[in-house]
Amino acid sequence: MAKTKLILASASPSRKTLLDFLGIEHECIPADIDESEIMNTYSEPKDVVTKLALKKAETVKEKLGSLEGRLIVACDTVNTRGGSGILGKPENRKQAKDMLMKLLKHSDFAHTGICILDPDEKKPIIGYEKAEFQFDIVNLKESDIDSYISSGEPLYFSGAWNPNGKFAKTFTDYTKGFPQAVFSFPFDYLIPSLRNHGLLPDLGIKKIALCSSSKFFDKLPEIKKELSQQGYFVYLPSMKDFHHNKEDALSKIQNNLIKEHFWKIDQSDAVYVANFTKNKIKGYIGGNVLLEMGKAFDRDIPIFLKYDFSKELSYKEEILAMQPIVIGRDWPNMNKIIKNNK
Repeated sequence: MAKTKLILASASPSRKTLLDFLGIEHECIPADIDESEIMNTYSEPKDVVTKLALKKAETVKEKLGSLEGRLIVACDTVNTRGGSGILGKPENRKQAKDMLMKLLKHSDFAHTGICILDPDEKKPIIGYEKAEFQFDIVNLKESDIDSYISSGEPLYFSGAWNPNGKFAKTFTDYTKGFPQAVFSFPFDYLIPSLRNHGLLPDLGIKKIALCSSSKFFDKLPEIKKELSQQGYFVYLPSMKDFHHNKEDALSKIQNNLIKEHFWKIDQSDAVYVANFTKNKIKGYIGGNVLLEMGKAFDRDIPIFLKYDFSKELSYKEEILAMQPIVIGRDWPNMNKIIKNNK
């Protein structure tokens, strides 16, 4: 049986670069569609990007003549700022400057739609993601914008800026959402098809267990989503609310949940500790998380921390002995470390 081939219906350098980085074999066949009809028909960004992604995918399917043996994926991204409507790619430098000057007053919202034509599915798989970016308006000056425009880069990107370029990295002050997915692929939609067709390579990590104080449980789904978008299978602690009955909570933790999460760590290639600030202690690591780290240490698998831990903790020596690695959100580096550990 012939192997399914991934077709990227796009000329986007960022999407191609990400697939290359992940080691996912693919062929680029740009759709080269006329976007004006959809842009003029729909006003909501979600409608625009999903309709454009669908049209791109179907156009490439028509070029190829058949979906047999092929998995076609297409994406489209647009930006919105300050209620001025949808921003596509600027046609000239003046238009680019008009778009970029809005960053001095407004957040940038990036909207990405994805369409997957999977030969095993009867209907197209359609998805959508959004992220918000705020720029450092104190340090960002008009002269910086002029300098950026002079580089020529803004003319090639939706909203006149490259989210992965030096300009964005220098002046982006705040990000909310999942920017890697927005500007490359909403991977939650793509990964199942890649797995089903044997197109997702061994990335050096298959399973990772998240550990944290129950106070931070509400932050874990976002971390899980980021890791899932990188191709990882993520174990979460059992997210139950123990605040109503402390005695019952203690019983459940002692008898069930500690062992349950130990089992998850046993299945994992690494653990990631989401150690935020608690009770004014930065990088807080509680007793239960310390036990989980000990379990990982006994298994000789890497222990990663989101933040460096407070040296005020009475068991700091025990934590240091386990040699945890402060990784933040540097997922590529984490992946390399895990590969080298095997």
